[in-house]
Amino acid sequence: MRRVEFLTREGCPLCDEGRARVGRIASLLGLQVDDVDVDADPALREAYGGRVPVVLGPDGVVLAEGRLTAGGVTAALLRMRLGVG
Repeated sequence: MRRVEFLTREGCPLCDEGRARVGRIASLLGLQVDDVDVDADPALREAYGGRVPVVLGPDGVVLAEGRLTAGGVTAALLRMRLGVG
């Protein structure tokens, strides 16, 4: 099963909203979502701390970030799943 990482942090309402949306869409596309707390890793916190939520695909490619709309997440995950764009 292909995986994506969902970079989040505790107490982030935007992250909670985005995680639910990413989870639903990923499930429909046969993708697994791994949650990663940016505050648990200094390098991740430095790189992405001000940008959460962030969805990372293979090789750490940013697929989506910030306010995660259903259309934007669907498009990003579908492109990743199909290996285009």
